[in-house]
Amino acid sequence: LKVHYFIGGTPLADDTTKAADCHIAVGAPGRIRHLIECKKLKIDSVRLFVLDEADKLMESSFQTDI
Repeated sequence: LKVHYFIGGTPLADDTTKAADCHIAVGAPGRIRHLIECKKLKIDSVRLFVLDEADKLMESSFQTDI
């Protein structure tokens, strides 16, 4: 299994490369959502998501995403 982390502030190109073979995705909800929407992180191959910033997940902007 390949585990990768995805956080804001890092180059998106680096995350795009890591997302190609990711089985466990760890990171900020916004960055993970962006990678999924851009079809860089394929949810069919990810077995587990570990989301950081739990306080952000409670905001109304993430309610529909959860």
